[in-house]
Amino acid sequence: MVSLISLEVGCGQSRKHPVRLDFSTGTAANVIGDAANLPFRDGSFQLVYSSFVFEHLQNPQVALREWKRVLRPRGCLEIVTDNASHWRFHLHFPRWLRMINSHQDYQGTSE
Repeated sequence: MVSLISLEVGCGQSRKHPVRLDFSTGTAANVIGDAANLPFRDGSFQLVYSSFVFEHLQNPQVALREWKRVLRPRGCLEIVTDNASHWRFHLHFPRWLRMINSHQDYQGTSE
């Protein structure tokens, strides 16, 4: 049986997932690292989860590529945000992510 290992990026004090990454000590993280430069092999996780972190990243496109890299084929990327509207642009998911845009104002592009 294959284990469904999940990674939580920017865990803070959350302990919902077995692998928890944060950039800061003093959190519930069991891995200290950068969301845009993950210390994991390609295809390591069935799920990459991030809650209320994505909108704070300096370069979200780099982070998305990295999160996709560590996903297994047919893995799931779940990003939760309540503050994306502060961006001065609309979020455009690249086609290679095969993501469905959940906000009506967001439009997917090939870039």
